[in-house]
Amino acid sequence: MPNHFSLMWEYDGAPPIVDPEDEVGVHDLLDDSAITQRSSTERRGLLIAPYPNISAYLIGQWFWGEFNSQDLRGLNWKKIDHDLASTEPDNNLWGSTDGWKFSNVTIKVPLGKSSPPQDFTITGLAYRPLEEVIASVCASELSAGYHYAPYQKLWQPPAGPDGRVPPIEKVYGELYTLQAFLDTHLELQQSHPEPDCSLPRAVIACMPWSDSTHLAEYGNASLWPIYMLFGNQSKYERGRPSSHACHHVAYIPKEAISMVGSVHDMAAREQRICVDDRERRYKVNRARRSIGSKAVEDLLKAESLVPTINVFSERLSPLLPNFHSLFVPDLLHEWELGVWKNLMTYLIRILHAESASGVREFDCRYQYSGGILRRMSSNISEMKQMAARDYEDALQTFIPVIDRLLPTRHNTIILDLLFNTASLHALHKLRLHVDSTIGATDVFFRSFTSSLCHFKQVTCVAYHTTEFPKEVQARVRRQARSVAEGVSGVSGSISNTGPQATVSADKPVARRKDFSMNTYKIHSLGDYSTCIQSVGTMDSDTTQIGKLEHQFSKKRFSCTSKKAVTKQMTDIERQEIRLAHMSHQLSDPDITLVSLQEELSEGENIALAAHHYIGGSQKTYEYLPHFIRTHLGDPTIKACDGYPFSCPAIDDMLVRILYNSSNSLCCDASSNKKKVMNLRLGLWGLH
Repeated sequence: MPNHFSLMWEYDGAPPIVDPEDEVGVHDLLDDSAITQRSSTERRGLLIAPYPNISAYLIGQWFWGEFNSQDLRGLNWKKIDHDLASTEPDNNLWGSTDGWKFSNVTIKVPLGKSSPPQDFTITGLAYRPLEEVIASVCASELSAGYHYAPYQKLWQPPAGPDGRVPPIEKVYGELYTLQAFLDTHLELQQSHPEPDCSLPRAVIACMPWSDSTHLAEYGNASLWPIYMLFGNQSKYERGRPSSHACHHVAYIPKEAISMVGSVHDMAAREQRICVDDRERRYKVNRARRSIGSKAVEDLLKAESLVPTINVFSERLSPLLPNFHSLFVPDLLHEWELGVWKNLMTYLIRILHAESASGVREFDCRYQYSGGILRRMSSNISEMKQMAARDYEDALQTFIPVIDRLLPTRHNTIILDLLFNTASLHALHKLRLHVDSTIGATDVFFRSFTSSLCHFKQVTCVAYHTTEFPKEVQARVRRQARSVAEGVSGVSGSISNTGPQATVSADKPVARRKDFSMNTYKIHSLGDYSTCIQSVGTMDSDTTQIGKLEHQFSKKRFSCTSKKAVTKQMTDIERQEIRLAHMSHQLSDPDITLVSLQEELSEGENIALAAHHYIGGSQKTYEYLPHFIRTHLGDPTIKACDGYPFSCPAIDDMLVRILYNSSNSLCCDASSNKKKVMNLRLGLWGLH
């Protein structure tokens, strides 16, 4: 039956024993990074008063807590840090071999038809074997919220004015609710089990992420990390930096697109999808024997192939027929820093071509609109130091700012284009999709590409758009630098007799800049709907998660000696992870050596003649529906008419509990059923 939001969960088989989201509240999904630095600092200051800062509070907590200076005498801190980061086989402290390993990787680089391929060795690759990472994570507290039993989420739209109920629609959001995950889960369950193994089997959805990052504000220290996330975890939890859902697994030493959105293009996306087949591998291998010749381009250009052996194809082809399906869209770089940034840049070029007063008015409107100060750059037309979030903010407010700054004909074309751009961007960023919104996304994509083509054919042709002044200055500096380095001989003046303007060394002239639709990023937008249906909404695999994870790599770099950085960072990573695991185990104030021993032996060696036993704590319990389901073969468990998961003894206790808690019994049987379903069966007792 649908819940209050008309949502339903459909499992292929029995539902899971424990739903990982049973005890997840709204506050558990709030992202700490969503709070501004100022408000976060002020709130923390109120919590730790009278301590002036967090460092003083930690020292005070340490000193007035269970600290004993005598316990520190004779400790070998270097050995403790070494053991904390150790992954040596003879170290039994952690009960796992999960740790960092170092290796060299050799790849063959083709040099041309006349020369054989040469070996190129990359030294100092740090990595953690994926099998060990998966085993370690699944055995830790981090996997408490993982979903191992996939299901389909369905939505029942409300009835229309005529009383007709629309058909049920699928909901697309989490990876473990999608058909691809369900099919893989079913295939695994139907496969032959491992010999002499009766343990349950589950699918682990690995989501690798990789990008380079600068480790220091000054200098050239950089790192190319590879992070691993798991799709079994909710995307809302996975997107919180404080959840530590990004696991560091490696440190690496460091055509016809203008037809996009047409009927032919949409049909070609289905009929000419990239496939990793024998023909593709043959072309790549043949091209590698002719590097540097025109034959390579003739062989590969038609399908946009490259003469590079793909490791996914070589290693995973027996298990994965098409490695192209591994890759997902990059909304951050394809939308905010791609399509929209290029379009916004060209619109500002048009304003410059129209009149200088229009640019000034444009900047003023972003500052004041109806007497309300906007939090935007004072000169947004210069687009200085703008991050992806700034471009997104600009898109959401661009229509009223640029309205009526251009002639009526072009103003109408641009407003239509901006409306379709903002609508398509918003649909692509929805955190939940249903079948009807997927259909709306396809409609707006066609409207967006149609308005973009009209803008290209009418407005772009009407204006002579050129470089910005800062672009002209940057080009002149590059030319001067080239002359100084002797890279290119530039003396006196440089003339260009083509459609671009003449550039003089004394008085540089801005070159013409045209708007181009022949970009991969515009072309990629047509695949978003299919990707959402396959692997979930865009916030599930956004690159923002990896970008935020870089802050931990930079913090660890600051703790190193800046020599042999990779080895030190791997040690620090192990130390932080293991300290966090210790903190989690010690977070319960009831956990002491004595209480831990009592908890382990609780409920054991109880005399059978004892009338009852009440556990010493509520930490060991079972949910009542699960207890009854797993004991259906017991004669004392008997299904009654009023309660599908009930028994005579529990019926009697239910009446007593409900009566004692409210001194009155509810006449609604369904209400009583909901109450009994929330009861938990403690160790040898009901509470």
